[in-house]
Amino acid sequence: MKFRLERNADNIWQVFSTLQNGSRMILQRIYLHINGGTLWKPHIEYVELKGIDPSDNKEVRERTHIK
Repeated sequence: MKFRLERNADNIWQVFSTLQNGSRMILQRIYLHINGGTLWKPHIEYVELKGIDPSDNKEVRERTHIK
């Protein structure tokens, strides 16, 4: 996953990410679901990104499972 810090039209800094389907989102939250492991090597089941689609201002979520 790549994240990019950019200024929007109002000159405010926001973090953008490209989703797996190729669309962009303004990142609001990153959630890591950890199931066991240790402090130094946690077992991360999935990563969920939550944000806003800049083209229509609708909420977008994407979950990526970690193998």
